[in-house]
Amino acid sequence: MTSAHAAAADAHPRLRVAIIGPSLRYVGGQSVQADLLLRYWQNDPEVETSFIAVDPQFPTGLRWIARIPGLRTAARMPFYLAALWRGLRDADMRADLSRIAVPTLVMHRRGDRAVRFEAGEHLAQKIPGAVWHPLEGADHFWWCGDSAPIIQAILKFTAMTHDRATF
Repeated sequence: MTSAHAAAADAHPRLRVAIIGPSLRYVGGQSVQADLLLRYWQNDPEVETSFIAVDPQFPTGLRWIARIPGLRTAARMPFYLAALWRGLRDADMRADLSRIAVPTLVMHRRGDRAVRFEAGEHLAQKIPGAVWHPLEGADHFWWCGDSAPIIQAILKFTAMTHDRATF
């Protein structure tokens, strides 16, 4: 890093970006897009990037699992969640929430066991103009449990924001 880059880095904190996507082992649209973003930002002194693969490598002794499709998917989840936790545990975006200037829908299930319900409510309160939509259920991931209310809320929100948009 040059002295000019070091001075710029000291003047304001670097943007930290975590890209979550499939690895390039299985080349496809999302993995290529993630790779392009990582390459784009790799020499930018103002951006710190990390990559969290949704399909992490198995440890050496378990690599045989990768040849069995159903087992591969189920067995990979704990490794992915551990990598996701390590990659995001220090993320703190609270100071930036008030700078969000796009239509925002915040949904959170009341019984979510991964993130407290109050955290979702707090997020909606801190984002200017955010729409808060509490949901019933206990699952954290939107595709688990009853996803119909989530899809309905997204459709309603996008219709609402589209009606308000001016071009």
